[in-house]
Amino acid sequence: MKRATGVLLLMCLVLPAGAGAKKPGKAPSGLLPSGRQVRQAAAELKQRLDKQQAELERRRQRLESLRQEILEQLAALEKKRSQAAGHEQQAGAAVTAPASGVLTGPEGKKRLQQMAQGLSGMTPEKAAQTVAKLPVELAVQLLLAMDDKKAGKVLGAMQPEKAAALVTAVLQRAAPQSGDSGKGGK
Repeated sequence: MKRATGVLLLMCLVLPAGAGAKKPGKAPSGLLPSGRQVRQAAAELKQRLDKQQAELERRRQRLESLRQEILEQLAALEKKRSQAAGHEQQAGAAVTAPASGVLTGPEGKKRLQQMAQGLSGMTPEKAAQTVAKLPVELAVQLLLAMDDKKAGKVLGAMQPEKAAALVTAVLQRAAPQSGDSGKGGK
């Protein structure tokens, strides 16, 4: 069927308009393509179609490989996102876990010192926002672990009520230790 359509199409292109109209029963010689010309035109048409099909297949394969790459990247991103969520939960647990008690022991003091250094690296306003959200005992521990000047700037950036409560808690905690020399004059 395709071959017959191609031949008819070729004949329409080769025959000039109105050709053969003078003698309805017989076509003028040389106007109709020979069998060899028809086969050659059909072969050329088939070659073009084969090339187009090959190009379409190549594009389909490329799209499929791109689809696979995107799926792999999405899977990697999802894995990273879940890992980040796990890290956030761990960090949240590290901050909220000591709320019931004091950070003690070498590991607890090390973590406390690391958190105090992190707060010291922030602007006083950001550090004040962070400390204000912490449980009072942990906030007191962090303020005591910080340099006095930086801790003062953090307290100065807080709302007066929250700063007063923390200063009171710091003083109450320091009162039993009045014989100690403090932090060594930081």
